[in-house]
Amino acid sequence: IVEDNGSGGVVGLVSRRDLLNFLDIAMQSAALTSTDRAGGGGTQEDRVDIDLGAPIQAMLEVLRRYRAAPPEEPSSSGTGAMLVNEKELSLKVLPLRLLAAENRKLLFVQDSGVGKAPKLRRIVSASDVWRMLIGRGETKSKASS
Repeated sequence: IVEDNGSGGVVGLVSRRDLLNFLDIAMQSAALTSTDRAGGGGTQEDRVDIDLGAPIQAMLEVLRRYRAAPPEEPSSSGTGAMLVNEKELSLKVLPLRLLAAENRKLLFVQDSGVGKAPKLRRIVSASDVWRMLIGRGETKSKASS
C-alpha cells in the first residue's frame, strides 16, 4: 500500500490473511460490544467497526494493535512486511530477515527524509529468495541434455 498523495511512500503490505484477521477482529468486537451492552459495561475505544469509507490507515492501525507478537525491530517493520533500507543484503542475512517478516515479504525501500514514508524500490518474496539460493533450475536442464 502506498500513500495516495503522489509521494509514492510505502505504508504497508496487506495480504488476504490480514483482511481475514481484520474481519475476525471486527466480528469479535461486535460480539463483545453486544454482550457488554447487555451487561452495562464496555469501552468504545476497543470497538472495531468495518467502515468502507474509512481510510486504509485505520485498518492498518487495528492490525498493528492486535498483532499476535510485536516486531523485534519496530523501525524496520511495516505492516505485514519487513522494510529493508539497505541496497544489498548477504545471502546469510536475507532468509533470516524474510522469516522475521509477518507475511514473508521484504520491501526494499529508499528513505524519503524525516517525517515521510519511504519509497518502494522492490518487493522480494520467499520464492524469490529460494530461487536466489538454489538457482532457477538451469543446472538441472544442462545436466539432462
